[in-house]
Amino acid sequence: MDESSLRIQAFLNRPVYEKLTKEIIESASDENLLQLIFDNVAEMIKDKNALDTLKKLSIGQQAHYSVWIVEGEVNNGGFYQFYQNLNGEFGPMAIEGFKTFRGYKHAELMETAHKLADSFESGIDGLPDLDKIFYSLEKEENLERLRISYIRQHMDQFIS
Repeated sequence: MDESSLRIQAFLNRPVYEKLTKEIIESASDENLLQLIFDNVAEMIKDKNALDTLKKLSIGQQAHYSVWIVEGEVNNGGFYQFYQNLNGEFGPMAIEGFKTFRGYKHAELMETAHKLADSFESGIDGLPDLDKIFYSLEKEENLERLRISYIRQHMDQFIS
């Protein structure tokens, strides 16, 4: 098996925990920590109204999940895809999530995108510019590092 196949197999066979303990979080490498937390939150909201269930979780869990969703959608197809696929329902939570992780420039950009959301139905004017800004912000605010740091410092918010 080549390296790519091995990585895919490792991802598919990764443990997904319904409950996270301090020991599980502490033992996770930085490389695997974000996926570990996302999988855990996804397990908790599975088969439920995602947004309503998410609102009952800790600030850290809400922040991580909503920022992950925004990143995935925007990196895959831009803000237009985020608002088309999810109607922006995680937008307000993601704004707070970016702030929670000290990604203030990302939060500002998300606020701008959210304000433009009403005009998305009539076209995508301005969205490609926002997408470019989002992609370039990673150089100024490394969201991965910010999230890992927050999780390590506020582990109690992720124990389920």
